[in-house]
Amino acid sequence: MDIFMVSRMNEKMKKKIVVFAILFIMLLIWWRVEYKDSVTGFYEQAVEAGEQTFTASISDVRFIVMTNNDPALKDRLDTEDVSVGITIWSDDGEYYDAVSQPLSIHTNGYTSTENTRFEDLPFNLTVGKQYNIAYSAQLQDGTPVDQLSFLLYGDNRSVDLYSFVLILMIALVFALMIFTPWKFEVRFSLVWALMLVLAMVIMPGLMTDRGSDSALADSERSAFATSYAMSNGILGSEKTDDEGYVYIKESGIRNIGYSIYGVPLIRFWLDDSYGNYRSEGQVSYLFKTDDGLHLLSVPSALVVTALRAVSARYKWIIIGGWLTSAFITFVLVLIAMRIAPDHKRFIGLLMCLPSTLMMAMSYSGMGILIGLGLVIFALFSKKLEPDHSKMVSWILVAFIAVWALIYTFAHWNLSSIHTFVGAVLGLFTSFDNWLFTIAAYDNESLYDVSVLPAYLMLICLCLISPLCSKWTGNMSERKKKVIEAVFIGLSCLMILIRYNQF
Repeated sequence: MDIFMVSRMNEKMKKKIVVFAILFIMLLIWWRVEYKDSVTGFYEQAVEAGEQTFTASISDVRFIVMTNNDPALKDRLDTEDVSVGITIWSDDGEYYDAVSQPLSIHTNGYTSTENTRFEDLPFNLTVGKQYNIAYSAQLQDGTPVDQLSFLLYGDNRSVDLYSFVLILMIALVFALMIFTPWKFEVRFSLVWALMLVLAMVIMPGLMTDRGSDSALADSERSAFATSYAMSNGILGSEKTDDEGYVYIKESGIRNIGYSIYGVPLIRFWLDDSYGNYRSEGQVSYLFKTDDGLHLLSVPSALVVTALRAVSARYKWIIIGGWLTSAFITFVLVLIAMRIAPDHKRFIGLLMCLPSTLMMAMSYSGMGILIGLGLVIFALFSKKLEPDHSKMVSWILVAFIAVWALIYTFAHWNLSSIHTFVGAVLGLFTSFDNWLFTIAAYDNESLYDVSVLPAYLMLICLCLISPLCSKWTGNMSERKKKVIEAVFIGLSCLMILIRYNQF
C-alpha cells in the first residue's frame, strides 16, 4: 500500500514537473520574441535647471534631450518651437558647442530623441572630470526659455537582464501555484507579493497625462499631489501656489511626465543618480490639488513625509506611498479571508486581477476601499450563511451600498461644506467612477461601453462567490489549484501585455 501511494505521488509530481517545464519554456519563448533587445534605455548625464557645472559620468554624448521646468510656458511650448544653443567647457580648455534646429520642448517631461536635433554631435567627455555648462533658448518671437533641464545621452543601455528577471518571477508564481502544498492564504500571500512587484513596474506610467488617458492615472496624480501637499504642511513648508499646484522639491518627481514610455520608465527604475536635485519654490503642472483633507491620503502622506525627512531618493518617496497602500490593503484582505474562509478563493483571485493590483498600490486609496469592502462582504456572508436564499440578495445590496458610501465619504473634501443634494450626487458620481475604474482602468475612451459591464461584473462577482463556495465544496484540492493557476496565469499574461505598450 505504501509503495503504491509513493508511486502515485511520484507520478503526480512528474506531471507537475512536465506542466511547469512547458509553461517555463513558453515564458522563455515569449521573452526572446517580445522583450530581448526590443527595449533599451541610455546611460545618461543629468544637468538640472540651475546647475552650472557637472561631473561627467559618461564618455560619449550622442543625444541631448531637455525639459521645461516653467509651467507658465507650457501652453506656448506645446505649439511653438524653440531654438537652443548649448556650450560645454572645462577649465583646462575642452570646449563643445551644440546648436539645435527649432524643436518642440515638453514641460515636466523630457523630449524624445526623435524630436531633438542638435548639430556637432556626438562629442566625447572625460569620465570623472568637471565641466561647465551654459545655454540660451528662446521662442521664435525672442521670448526666453530659461528653466531648462538637460539629459546627455551616451551609449544604449540594455534591460534584457531585468526583463528576464521579471519572467523568472512569473515562473516562480507558477511554481508556487503548482508545487507548494501550503494552505491557500500562504500561497496567496506569496503570489500576490510577486504579482504586486510585476504590476509596480508599470505604476510610474500612472504619474503622467501623456500616452495614457486612464481614469486611474488622473486620480493617481491628483491623489499623489494631495499626499505631497499634506507632507509639505507636516514639514512646515508652503503647500501649493495660488492655482493649487503643489510645491515639489525633487526634480525627478516634477519631471516624471512621459513615464508611460520605455526610456523614461527605464530611467525611473535603473538610474539612481537622476532626479534627486532639490530646489525650493518649484511646481509641476502634473500635480494639482484642492488642498482639502482626504482621509485616504493620510497613511501615504505620513510615509512620504518620513522619506523626505531622511532625503530619500525621489523614486523611493513615490514607491513608499505605493507600498503603504498595498500593505494596508493586504492586511484588510487577510482579515476578510479569516472572517469568511469559504469565500477566500473568490477574495484572493479578485485581488490578483491586474486592475486591483494597481489599485491596491494607488495613492487614491482605491485598494484600501476594496479591502474594506471585502471585509464588509465577509461579515455579511458570515452573518447570513445559514440562509443561502437570502444571503445573495443581502450581500449584493450591502456590498454595493456600503462600499459606495465608504468610497464617497473617503473622497469627501472635509475642508468644505457640501449640501445634501451635492452629497447625494457625489455618492452616485463617486460610485460610478469606482465601477468604471475597475472595469476600464486602461482606457478612458472605453467609458461609454464599460459602465454597464462594470455594474454587471460587480453583480456577477457577488452572486458567483457564494455559488462557487458551494460548488467547490466537494471539489478536490488539486482541481481548485488548477483553477487558481489558470486564473493567475491569465492575470500575469495581462500584465505582460501591458509591458508591450512601453
